[in-house]
Parts: sequence; C-alpha cells; structure tokens
Amino acid sequence: MGEPAKKSGISYAEYLERLEASEDRLEFVDGEIFAMAGGTPEHSYVGVRVTTLLSVGLQRSPCRTFNSDLRVRIDDDTILPDATVICGPRAPHPGDPNAATNPTLIVEVLSPSTALWDRSGKFMLVQRIPSLQHYVLVSPERRTVEHYRRDGDGWRYTLATGDTPVVLDALSVTLTPNHVFEGLDDV
Repeated sequence: MGEPAKKSGISYAEYLERLEASEDRLEFVDGEIFAMAGGTPEHSYVGVRVTTLLSVGLQRSPCRTFNSDLRVRIDDDTILPDATVICGPRAPHPGDPNAATNPTLIVEVLSPSTALWDRSGKFMLVQRIPSLQHYVLVSPERRTVEHYRRDGDGWRYTLATGDTPVVLDALSVTLTPNHVFEGLDDV
C-alpha cells in the first residue's frame, strides 16, 4: 500500500471528495486515505489482460467484470481492486451507491510497493466479504498467479506458473499464467 495521504482519521464523505478531486487511485482503510502506487506499463497491460480474459470467459453468464474504477466497500473501508467480478446484480453500499459490496472475485496486480499490503493487510480485509470466493494476486515480475479460494471457514492457496491452470470454479472460468502474461515481453 502506498504512503498515507493523511495520518489522522477522516470521514468517508471527505474521502469521496478527495477521490473525486484526485488523479490518483485512493483507498480508504481505518479512517486513512492511501494513494495507490502509480502503474507501470507492465502493471497496466496485465490488469487489462486479466480483465479481458475474465470478461471473455464470463460471456453469457450472470457475472460481470469491472476494472479498477469500481470501489469495493468492506464495512467502513474501501478498496480499488485491479479487477472485480460480481455475479448477479451489484449490491451498492447504502452510504456510497457507486461502491459494490458483493464481489465474487477480486484480482490485484502486484507491484513492489504494494505486494506486502496485498498479501497481508488487504487479504485480511477482503476475507470479511461474505460473497468473496476467489482472491487472485498476479505478479508481472515473477509471472506467477497466486490464488486464494474460500474453502469452508478457511482459504486454500495455490501458486501457478506456466500452463498450470487457475480454476475459478465459482465463475466456471480457468486462467493460466501463460495466457495472462502473453504479450508482456513486447510492452
């Protein structure tokens, strides 16, 4: 996670005002605003690639893919995943009609400055979302896909490289790292 934009607690209304006025992607956690790391061309490409692969795989299904503009609200916190899939109608948050509360899948494209947060703090945060079945971390540097799958009261972890399938069974979609990173060498 990036550096906090402001250290003292602020209201959600203040967060929304700053988000509207900012060119940066801002997340809101524990009453603080965090500016997310600026994207590299590789980060941007992989984010679009994952979003596209998910959208194609979900054609003719009740699930929809959203890019990093969709806010996901978790209790009093808000994150901006690189990709989000919601199955069925989007459930908006009563205090923020543009924020979703019911993702089935969240994808984060890792960068050196946010990888620790995405693997630890953010993962702890998203586990509180009852509808969430898959949390996927994509590393352009390592060319790996880490997959956390809700399994009863816990989470099952797999690490995929090459042609190893990442089965997103709640979506009936399978990804492979080779497909996710196809074309990355030309970016």
